[in-house]
Amino acid sequence: MEEFLTTTLFDRVRKHGRDPILLKQAAEIVVFGSYAAGLHTIDSDLDVLCVGDGPRLKSRSLDLSWVSEKNVSEDAWLGSELAGHIAKYGIWLRGKGHWRTQVFAGAHAIQRKRKRIMSLSRTVTRLWDRLHPTFQDQYNVTIRRELQRLALLQARVQVPPTKVLDDEWYRGKSKDVLKLRSSIKELKIYEGQSKTPMILALPA
Repeated sequence: MEEFLTTTLFDRVRKHGRDPILLKQAAEIVVFGSYAAGLHTIDSDLDVLCVGDGPRLKSRSLDLSWVSEKNVSEDAWLGSELAGHIAKYGIWLRGKGHWRTQVFAGAHAIQRKRKRIMSLSRTVTRLWDRLHPTFQDQYNVTIRRELQRLALLQARVQVPPTKVLDDEWYRGKSKDVLKLRSSIKELKIYEGQSKTPMILALPA
């Protein structure tokens, strides 16, 4: 698995117009997301975290980000949603990731997720009549996934890959998401409305 992921990473860095030699700067290289979980499709991008200092690479096929060796041991990182996800689901291609035993569900990550959901809900509802049905569906899914992530963060559970969230929803294993949404005063006002994403309008 590691060999396949390393080859895929090098190929996608080259397609980005960069030399894979830039990865030599990384003390750790971790693949996470759908590729690490074995849930990727032909359209999936490769999510990679490098520990060290280097350039962010972002395209449709590659999302490579960096966190410094200093920051990786600080609470701001250890308490983040991303750190928790990588600690549980990541595959290390280089390094040991000793920091992963110290991750925790930080209050800041929970508050940040709540703010994102409320902001997204306000914006989408305000623009609802002007959105094409395709975009309405996309925003509905986005808000639903974010509510699922919030529920997991509040339960102190690391957030899994998006495909897992979708599978759990369609198997009916995320019913508590609607109860969570209804418990948030700023979101409860959307219940029963017709011009808002279905995930906000559905009764709990």
